[in-house]
Amino acid sequence: LLTLMAFAAVFACTKPDDVKPTEEVEVLATLENGRVWNAGDEVVINGVKYTVETGDESTVKISGVAKADSYYAAYDTGNGSVNGDVLSVELPSVQSKSVQMSYPMVASNGTPNLLFKNVLGTVRFTITGTGSIKKIAPTSVAGNISGTGTVSMNYTGNPVLKMASDASSVITVDLGSKGITLPGDVDVVLPAGVYEGFMMTA
Repeated sequence: LLTLMAFAAVFACTKPDDVKPTEEVEVLATLENGRVWNAGDEVVINGVKYTVETGDESTVKISGVAKADSYYAAYDTGNGSVNGDVLSVELPSVQSKSVQMSYPMVASNGTPNLLFKNVLGTVRFTITGTGSIKKIAPTSVAGNISGTGTVSMNYTGNPVLKMASDASSVITVDLGSKGITLPGDVDVVLPAGVYEGFMMTA
């Protein structure tokens, strides 16, 4: 009986030969359009958060990433949320003259070489005339531009932000109590690529 018990104890501690440690890779992560990483930035790769150790460059190396058949990632998500390979973001219906919000980027590749692309873009409206204005309200003729949007991080080509069915095609830009003197420029944050045309109320 004692011999059988000792054998059972040894057997329980034996590690099966087919159990292998998780392989890790080094990811080369590049931000498009000249954006640079900051030390301490967080990036979500295949659902796991990693911290960037160096900054001030458009391309950094992220070590210790679990090896996979493909890689998808998100950066600068702000109040956005990641669920599986889908990033959800909220575009406000009211923006200020100097809008403060995250500018999320996503990346997808079959190799650990990720090029992060913008989900949002900025359009500059130049308004002519004289006097001053306190608000503008651009209405997109190409699609919805405020509300909840989702983008697949596991994409091919370019990422596309799909707006929810209850999203709006209008954004109000509040220029403050003093407004701006015309002629003047107003920047508006929109889903990347929705620039086909606008109707404007000022």
